[in-house]
Amino acid sequence: GYYVPLPEDAAEAKRVLDEFRPVLESEAIEKVGHNLKFALSVLKWHGFEVRGKLFDLMIAHSLIEPEMRHSLDYLAESCLGYALTPLDLFTVNGKADQKQLADAPIEKLVDYAAEQADVIGQLRSVLEPLLKEKGQERVFYEIEAPLVPVLVDMEYEGIKVEAAALAEFSAQLSKEMEHLEKTICSLAGTPFNLNSPRQLGQVLFDVVEPMVHEGRHEDDRTRTDRTFLRPHADVRVAPDDVVDFVLGMGALRVRTALREFVQPTTHRRHSEKLEVRLPGPPPRLNQVRCLTDIHGTPARRNACQD
Repeated sequence: GYYVPLPEDAAEAKRVLDEFRPVLESEAIEKVGHNLKFALSVLKWHGFEVRGKLFDLMIAHSLIEPEMRHSLDYLAESCLGYALTPLDLFTVNGKADQKQLADAPIEKLVDYAAEQADVIGQLRSVLEPLLKEKGQERVFYEIEAPLVPVLVDMEYEGIKVEAAALAEFSAQLSKEMEHLEKTICSLAGTPFNLNSPRQLGQVLFDVVEPMVHEGRHEDDRTRTDRTFLRPHADVRVAPDDVVDFVLGMGALRVRTALREFVQPTTHRRHSEKLEVRLPGPPPRLNQVRCLTDIHGTPARRNACQD
């Protein structure tokens, strides 16, 4: 097998990649891989439009065995009875380290890359007949595979985010949350942490109002999620102020995270380019809801259709 290392210098790396442009952009050459959307996205950001028929092992296996795992390691073991070389060779504390990969002996990198390429080729031969056997051949070739470059283009395009408007909205919402917190603590007659479900539950069900049975879990914890609070917004057990605080904190977190995920060079949010995780999943556009019961103005104006 062959392994082509890319120089750290961007211009030199592009020069090396350009040698492969005729192959990558040829309509006549099929591209086979595992999680091709990631590979196509990386190449897209380096100026390559990958063309040609695609065969993605991960998508194929998800159609054949939707309830099973679809990692390359699992496919190699379950379909070929082969254990791939673990990535632990290039990891620190279980996490891939880019510098360590670059400093690894070239012989090990060649063996690792060649092994993966060989297994991918063998898996394609196993999975392709199974697609036909399971009646998923047309779905794979006419819907799923052609959709991969479409998703790559959508993620590359991203959404334009008005960062200034988001910052202004977050500052305004923070002030409203501070005011609500003072109001709620005054209503309860005692200061407490509204971001703690346990403390909030104790105040709602034990201090402000006697225990409401439908608000208790079997393990005697109280429910303070918005699904439960919203229907009770008109009674003392869940005052409007508490509901607004719970919803407002969620809105504030989404908008703050959305602003942090804007790429400085494009001023846009690219959903899968580098999907780092905050405490919880990265913000998606459908999470930017119009919470008119809190501030009365649509928040979606912060995400522009451009």
